[in-house]
Amino acid sequence: MRKQIIIALSALLLAGASIADADQLEKGDREIIFRFSYSNLDFDGPGGDSETTEIAGSFGYMLTDHHEVGFGLGYASFDSSDSVEYGAAYTYNFRAGTSLNPFLSTLIVGFGGDLDDVFDLGYGVEAGVKVYPWEHGGVLFGVTYRELTGADGVPDASHLLAFAGLTLKF
Repeated sequence: MRKQIIIALSALLLAGASIADADQLEKGDREIIFRFSYSNLDFDGPGGDSETTEIAGSFGYMLTDHHEVGFGLGYASFDSSDSVEYGAAYTYNFRAGTSLNPFLSTLIVGFGGDLDDVFDLGYGVEAGVKVYPWEHGGVLFGVTYRELTGADGVPDASHLLAFAGLTLKF
């Protein structure tokens, strides 16, 4: 149900914001992103599936008009466990008009808190769209696929998550 709500809200935001005239990301721009995500974690071994929700923030810097590097910090709720996630990302930003900014990212994630004993490291890819209906702000939404390496005999896991959030650029 949550996935359907995120997808529906994202589609409405895209439809409303795509008619606006706003700036694209440019070399030297800085970007702050706040986002919410939901996923179904799939363990490779016994244990089945588990729902995960996450609230995260990140900072990015535009090296060129297309290439962005950044780091992030998040809080994740994994069944009855809590965790802190931290990581870095490289993002390629495409240009698709005045307010649409599709992107593709690669990322690496470390874990603290309860998940530190479960997973050593996560890595993955992300695809989505940033929509800028205002000069310095907008929304983003997309999907992320992550592979998680298990720690101390814990099986590896993978998950596909949907996310939506707000972005500020300056």
